[in-house]
Amino acid sequence: MDTEPLTDPRRIGEVLDRLRLHKQLLGAHIPNHKGVFNSLILAVDSDSHTFLLDELVPSIANSYLAGERRLIIRTTFNGVEIRWDCKFVSEGIDDGASYFQFQFPEQMDYRERRQSYRVQLPRGRDLPVVLKLDTERVYEGRVADISFGGIGIELDHADVATAIEDGDFRPGVEISDVEICFEDEEQPLQFGVEVRHTRAKDVGVGLRRRKVVHCSAQFRDLQQSVAGRLRGFIQAQQRQLISGRRER
Repeated sequence: MDTEPLTDPRRIGEVLDRLRLHKQLLGAHIPNHKGVFNSLILAVDSDSHTFLLDELVPSIANSYLAGERRLIIRTTFNGVEIRWDCKFVSEGIDDGASYFQFQFPEQMDYRERRQSYRVQLPRGRDLPVVLKLDTERVYEGRVADISFGGIGIELDHADVATAIEDGDFRPGVEISDVEICFEDEEQPLQFGVEVRHTRAKDVGVGLRRRKVVHCSAQFRDLQQSVAGRLRGFIQAQQRQLISGRRER
């Protein structure tokens, strides 16, 4: 699994709000108490960096929370495991039902769950990729890894630093125009993706050391012909990998 620690309050607020909109069921752990309790996000306030949780179920958990004043929350949303630790701020009552206000977490762990085997593409055997956000924002990179479910794209950090600050590669963003071109094919492969997470890292050694951004994304609404070509490429890479291991 790939884990991205989110620390930017803006991005954390966006994730919380998506969970709210989809009425995502949350699993809550209370320190020093056994069991998993459930709740939903009622509201998100990005200005005050707080959010509201519905009362916990079973209801005994509400009394536990009053003593501990802290929750550890876990959920899985669209194949991504999300975990955060949050501090209790206040309690309120609306129409006879309790709700709780919490601070945004200092860090949220955003972990992608692999649903299919992902083939790593080594440097030196680069597969170019082009992401077209619009007519002016076009970014070129290389395919770092690929599976039947998604793709890992490596981009030069200097090229996309501003786009990342603007939120163009935040989790949940859909990019509808992505192209890769196989060496033995003239027609590029076109498809859309949904960004799952991004992270910066250093590659190379010595004078060749540089910073890149790894963007992990899930395929969206693949056409049957595109899915077939992807499947053929991935299977060929898997056969080549297995053959190389046998020759060692």
